[in-house]
Amino acid sequence: MGCSFKRVSGLAVSGVIVVGLLVGCGGSEAENDEGSGPRGTLISTTEVGRELVEDVERTIGQIHSRTSPTLTAEASGQIKRIHVDAGDEVAEGDLLLELDPEPHELAVAAASAEVRRLDVTLRNRERELARHEQL
Repeated sequence: MGCSFKRVSGLAVSGVIVVGLLVGCGGSEAENDEGSGPRGTLISTTEVGRELVEDVERTIGQIHSRTSPTLTAEASGQIKRIHVDAGDEVAEGDLLLELDPEPHELAVAAASAEVRRLDVTLRNRERELARHEQL
């Protein structure tokens, strides 16, 4: 009986050690599920919505147009009013701007006065010529 008691007590001690290791190393199933496999990544979500996004780029350089529209003025003068903005589409004959009319009106009045003066001078010369022919 001495030999079997030692064997039984050795087996009992071995069983207690195995059970202790299992209890110490193991855990509940919930703990085992969390720890098994790769770790998860936390993800945050937001509602989808519309926003105004302003994209500004500042550079230094030169811009060359593929076409070069020719814009010429038929008269010179100070601009009184502008009827179009940069980038507006215009057609041939559209009024783009107004010039101050005062300098042109003064020039027309001066030219009319010069025409009247020359007309009077012409009539005087014609009378002189007629008088010289009579002499």
